[in-house]
Amino acid sequence: MGEAVRVGGTGGASLPMLLTIAQRDPSHKVRSCALSALCALLEAPGVRSWPVPLERGCEAEVPIRAKTSSSFTPLAGQMATTLRQSHALVFGLLQHGSADDVQSALWACKDLIGCTPYPKLQSGLLSETIARVAPFLRGLGRARCLDAVSQTTNAAILAIKAAIKREDCSSELSHCLYQSIIRIPGQTPQSRTTNQNERGS
Repeated sequence: MGEAVRVGGTGGASLPMLLTIAQRDPSHKVRSCALSALCALLEAPGVRSWPVPLERGCEAEVPIRAKTSSSFTPLAGQMATTLRQSHALVFGLLQHGSADDVQSALWACKDLIGCTPYPKLQSGLLSETIARVAPFLRGLGRARCLDAVSQTTNAAILAIKAAIKREDCSSELSHCLYQSIIRIPGQTPQSRTTNQNERGS
């Protein structure tokens, strides 16, 4: 990932150089290339199939704890930190970035969802990622066909599709998709009730 760079002065958080470039370079093209390079590195097969838990309290820790008391290593902690920093970077671009940054961040979300070993991390990161992507599906309900959706909406669809494919995260996906996060974009509880009443009449 490159040498760590301290962001925001002496007291700021330390980020790998590649993440710093993706966040702070003045050129969108450079930021986008850095983000793509970051995702390419994280898509290495060894990341998704990491053999031990990356954080304490994760879903995968329980069966391993009985076998060894030293399953956590400095390398595992560094990997967990890098994965969380990568997600945080993408979330920031989705919230505060330009239109080009948002589109790049949505593509990065798809890649991160596909390569991150979520069961080896504390639960919740995948749910947060889906929650950050969901607002960009708003234009989907007005589209007459998928060919008519914007590139941004299409990137959001592919990110959600990547999440649904994560069979190893079925418990978290079931909760976040069907209970607490995904709602019809742009529709309030009152409007949902109105629509239901109209269908009933």
